[in-house]
Amino acid sequence: MKRRIKQVVGLVSVGILVTAVATWPSALAFVIENQLRAVRSKGAQLTWTGLKTGWNSVSFETVSTTLQGPTVRTGNRNLPTLTLPLPLDIESPKIILIPSSLITFSPKLAFKTDLYGGTLSGEASLFHNNPAIKATLESLLIDHHPILGGTGIRGGVLHAQTDALSLSPASRLPQGTVHVQLSELHPPQIPELKSFLGIESLGPIEVTGSATLAGDDVIAEKISVASPLTAITGDVTINRVTSDVPDIHGTFRIALSSEGISKFGPWLSLATNGAVENGSKSFRVKVSTEPCSDDRIGQPRIRIGLRCLDYKFIP
Repeated sequence: MKRRIKQVVGLVSVGILVTAVATWPSALAFVIENQLRAVRSKGAQLTWTGLKTGWNSVSFETVSTTLQGPTVRTGNRNLPTLTLPLPLDIESPKIILIPSSLITFSPKLAFKTDLYGGTLSGEASLFHNNPAIKATLESLLIDHHPILGGTGIRGGVLHAQTDALSLSPASRLPQGTVHVQLSELHPPQIPELKSFLGIESLGPIEVTGSATLAGDDVIAEKISVASPLTAITGDVTINRVTSDVPDIHGTFRIALSSEGISKFGPWLSLATNGAVENGSKSFRVKVSTEPCSDDRIGQPRIRIGLRCLDYKFIP
């Protein structure tokens, strides 16, 4: 009798194991698709095609999403307009279950994909009350993006790394800190700079900084922008970053190189409405958003969503 019971228990155990192995890929795909639908339910535009499953992995042919935010326009028709949401097309992403994470009953997923000449990889914990994601972006080429490249931007190698970002159901943005480094960026040529100042290019530009995402706000600190003409440092806070009425406050220090002084120095007073003396080596700029009005003389407005960027020069 005992022997028969052992045989029955053994057969049932094998049956359960076989069923679990057979159905696990479908279960994993179900969980992944539910998470994608949850992201889409927050208002993000997200589509995917060609979902395939393995015993411990899920892959797609494509995943397309958008980077949310207000439209940025300048008062100068020769400068590019950046229109958001900005499409982001990811080809052949693959998501793999990390087997060792099952031991702690807190399954984690690893992901990796090519992205505009670079790679995006990381880990995600989605199966408990505090879902989180950690990612690394390596060598994304800015001018490989069809819209950004279409503005006249050349080059631009982007690296980014996140701490563990919390995926809060109450927020449209992940919550946490992102570290960014951008190098070898050549902005679009500005005809006025070439005609009046003989400046062919403002690049190459190098950018570093960190941004903390909190709620619907972004706090960017220790921003550094270096070029052959200038060195810019500062901090900026953007409240309601995903809305059409963002609130921006920031202060930047601009230091001119010797070449920058020779090019910009004789025009500083005119360009700043007398706030900065000609030949100054450095000055500060305070930026903020306000309701839009007619363009000021000599200061074409930069429109961000339904508000305009105001700037004040300080010696």
